[in-house]
Amino acid sequence: MKLRVFAVPVFLLLLCNLSFAQGACSPTGPSVGSGSYNHIINWQLTGDLYFNINHASPNVCGALVITRNGGSPQCTPGWICTDANGNATKGPWTWAGQTSDETATNVHINWSDGTTTYATTNHYWDKTCPTPTITSPIGKPPTSFSGTGDDGNWGAGFGSWSKVKLQFKNNTTGLYWNPSTDDYDLPSPPDLNGSITSGSGTIGPGTSDSPSYHMTWSTGTIPSIHQLGNSYTWTVTLKENESLCAISSSRSFTCGPLSGC
Repeated sequence: MKLRVFAVPVFLLLLCNLSFAQGACSPTGPSVGSGSYNHIINWQLTGDLYFNINHASPNVCGALVITRNGGSPQCTPGWICTDANGNATKGPWTWAGQTSDETATNVHINWSDGTTTYATTNHYWDKTCPTPTITSPIGKPPTSFSGTGDDGNWGAGFGSWSKVKLQFKNNTTGLYWNPSTDDYDLPSPPDLNGSITSGSGTIGPGTSDSPSYHMTWSTGTIPSIHQLGNSYTWTVTLKENESLCAISSSRSFTCGPLSGC
């Protein structure tokens, strides 16, 4: 009976020591070293993701504490261990293996010696393609070409990596608009860009990000010369860096006697 009574405290002590060796979920301790991602945003063509620890405490293991998609902090004890130089690497994680958009914030490692290493940036998995909508008034021909764009929450959203591509085609002749001549005289579409007029977010270089998932776009110069009886299609396409995303929206019209062409 005495042996059993003695064994219970010993077992609890072993559990406490094991938990301490893996790092505590809270609280945080003095900051040491730095944690970094090899990519802040992962798109389809970005490459695999790795998480690196540099100049933390040597030969310790730590608990990962992370907030995903604005939820409650999640903790994984013993998630990573440093070498004799206080360095460590975790990964790879693939874009194909990620099921949906994901934002990782407040990322830090609580080490078994009571210190903490913080990630220098947040991280974003961007799996959702942005979709454009044309909202400018309908005309024959239109007098403007503008609209909105939406992206999935918890991805990168819209920013300097977002591209608004434009194409103006004469369906009757098969030729494309040339901004240099203001005529539909090109056999293939030129590289034309629209602009984001509002709703452009920022990500990095630190952790004070301001992602945006809704924006407005517009064009600069638009075609002004159209031929009676010809049919036309104006198209906007939203793209992202290092991604195969390319979703388009189009508006077609035909110049008739009463259309003002």
